[in-house]
Amino acid sequence: MRGFETAPWFSDATVFNAHGIPAVAIGPGSIAQAHPRDEFIFESDLIEGAAAFTRLIDHLEAVV
Repeated sequence: MRGFETAPWFSDATVFNAHGIPAVAIGPGSIAQAHPRDEFIFESDLIEGAAAFTRLIDHLEAVV
């Protein structure tokens, strides 16, 4: 799945946001497959996620 999704778990981003500090929790793959006993990620999602993090870092370096 691509796009935004909510997840039934806690993230420090919630605490930061509550204090006016912008924060998001992001990661590759499907939230439905994250953190259960049989957690897994498809290789294609891992590769796409790594590329997305690389683009994010490159963008942040360009604006700082």
